[in-house]
This record gives sequence, structure tokens and C-alpha cells, in this order.
Amino acid sequence: MLAPTVHQPASPSTRPLRLLVVEDDADLRKHFSMVVEGWSFPVELSTAQDGFQALVRIGQWMPDMVITDLNMPGMNGFEMVRSLRQGGPSFADLQVGAVTALSMGDVADRGGLPEGTVVFQKPVDSGAIEALARTRQQHLRID
Repeated sequence: MLAPTVHQPASPSTRPLRLLVVEDDADLRKHFSMVVEGWSFPVELSTAQDGFQALVRIGQWMPDMVITDLNMPGMNGFEMVRSLRQGGPSFADLQVGAVTALSMGDVADRGGLPEGTVVFQKPVDSGAIEALARTRQQHLRID
């Protein structure tokens, strides 16, 4: 698990987006980190390698956004996202994105995903994830 790293300074009125990436493939975690480094807005990035590790990290760190793979060993992304949504109001504002090679029909056959989960089909358009992250970051205010 990477310690959070900040990319780009925050503006005076907003704070960096706290982004957690959940992916079991170490090369893909590293790739995502390099992609985030190229974003032009402030991001604190952390990673987890499975759903259980992600739930622990979410409880400790309280990210603003989670991007998760759905197919992982141990606790998969389906189970993790469902657990988050059952976690009550403390995670209601958490933006969740799921990355998958599964068709939407296959996702539905596996019980679907909670309302509000944004699905990104593989191969992932990193620009679409960046756009979602940018929108989320623009609404973060310094307390």
C-alpha cells in the first residue's frame, strides 16, 4: 500500500482530492499512480490490493473517491462496494468508481452494484476517470 502522495498544489479555496485506488495487480497500481501524476489538479493518492485492505484504508483515511477493480482475490470489488454502501451515512458522499472487463449484463448477473457507482469498462479511458475526479475535487472546500 502506498503512503498518500500529493500531486499539484491546491488552490486557496479547495483541498486536494483524496483518491484510493483498489487493484490487485501491482503493475496496474503503478500505472494508475503515473497517470494521476499527470493530472493538473491536486490529488492525494493511496492504494490497496484488495477489498478488505481498502475498507480498512477507507476507515483510516476517509478518501473522497475510490476507484476499484471488481475482480480481485480475497474480498472483491463487488463485496467491498456493497459493504461501503451498507456502512451508513459516513460513506454516503464517497464517490465510487468500478473498473471492469465484465459486460453490464455480467455485472447484473453478479448482483449488480449500488446506485451511484460509476462503471468504467476496460480498456479504461483514463480521461473519463480524470474528469470524474476533477469534478469531485472542485467541490471540496477547505474546512
